[in-house]
Amino acid sequence: MRIADRLKEKESFTPTENQIAEYILENSTSVPQISLDDFSEQIYVSKSTIIRFCKKLGFRGFKELCVELARDYDSFMSADTLLDVSFPIAEEDTPEDLAAKMMTLNYRGIADTYRDLDMNALGRIADRMYEAEIITVFAQEQYLQPAEELERRLSALGYAIHIESNPNAAAARCYSLSEGAVTLFITYDAKEASMIRCARILSERRIPVCLLSGPTGGSLLKYADEAVQIGYYEPSPRLTALGSRTGIQLVCDILFALLFHRDYARNMDTAEKLREIRKQTEAVFSK
Repeated sequence: MRIADRLKEKESFTPTENQIAEYILENSTSVPQISLDDFSEQIYVSKSTIIRFCKKLGFRGFKELCVELARDYDSFMSADTLLDVSFPIAEEDTPEDLAAKMMTLNYRGIADTYRDLDMNALGRIADRMYEAEIITVFAQEQYLQPAEELERRLSALGYAIHIESNPNAAAARCYSLSEGAVTLFITYDAKEASMIRCARILSERRIPVCLLSGPTGGSLLKYADEAVQIGYYEPSPRLTALGSRTGIQLVCDILFALLFHRDYARNMDTAEKLREIRKQTEAVFSK
């Protein structure tokens, strides 16, 4: 999650911490250039209080916060203006502006996700899927594309995998699953009512629930046996899923690679056979 987004979570801060957060937000480009002593004098807050605040945000001290702040704003500046990740498209944008913004959002979705990725948790999800007799994927509408790509790839390797994207049929699907099944939820907000209902049913029936979601969590987390949260933060409401979609796509790609690697020799043989079938098909239609 970007520092700017953490600094806006004011309900978890004390009045003094809110004072520090507001100053950083208002002076985000100059704060990384000053020392702790100067920062303390400018906002009339003790150095020890500032350091405690930095640690509360997950940093070892003020210097580390400044390094991360500079990196955040360097990546999210477009034409000297801070990029609004929820509504990035402006009426006055040129085609070049729009291209730069889309590149920035997609790059950051990948960079933040990769930087914070819990490979141990993702490995455990891969283990559960590898051992499952059947995999059912519940995907939020905006993230159906990465889910469908994962389904297509794993089906080609012989996995029994099914996407359930219809909320009306999802609950019935949960009741029909038997021992040996594993479920994978792909969603950013992790708080959709239909998904929470499904996860609760599955948890009660002791069907494993694996979750890919955004960084802020949600009610789905308490039902998940394994969870991976991407590091990219995209506030709501938003125009559409942009960087978050790219981040979730990256996690799905890595998950596929882990599963492919579990049975490398067999999967390489399958891939070679599929390639040969495609060549023969192309030869027939090219005549």
